[in-house]
Amino acid sequence: DEFKTQLPGVLLTEKMLLAGAADFSTAPAEGEESTSLTARMKQEFTTVSIDHEHLGAFIQENLISKLPDPNQFMELIPDSVTYSLISLNEDRSKTQIDAEASAWIHSQSALPTLDMKQLTGKTPDAARAYLSAAGVPQATIELSVPWIPLLPFLENHIILKIR
Repeated sequence: DEFKTQLPGVLLTEKMLLAGAADFSTAPAEGEESTSLTARMKQEFTTVSIDHEHLGAFIQENLISKLPDPNQFMELIPDSVTYSLISLNEDRSKTQIDAEASAWIHSQSALPTLDMKQLTGKTPDAARAYLSAAGVPQATIELSVPWIPLLPFLENHIILKIR
């Protein structure tokens, strides 16, 4: 609770705290008789304040360097960066954290320009040939009505999903 007053607006979780020495005392002392008992425990915790934007940028920079395709870029999902405090050295100048982040990886490669009129009324093989020539080499074509062997004759009845 003392952290909450000293650091308003900072969300602390159990993973961000290192437990230190605990001091436990009772009144009356051990061996004394009494009709009441008071027990007190004082626990010391240490936490590290980390700038989430700086940590997110550091994680993003390191993950981007590991992407195999230079035409991809990464965007961290907001509020997805979390960390756990692993250790803190004695003079409290260095800490080890375990960080996690979720991200979207996007391709900057230009999507092929497709003329939907070229797909209308075609057989799946003819549609695949057009898509391959247009820059989509691996196309899966699903017909909504399997007994009709042609793609719809209306452009707005054809749905393209590019992954």
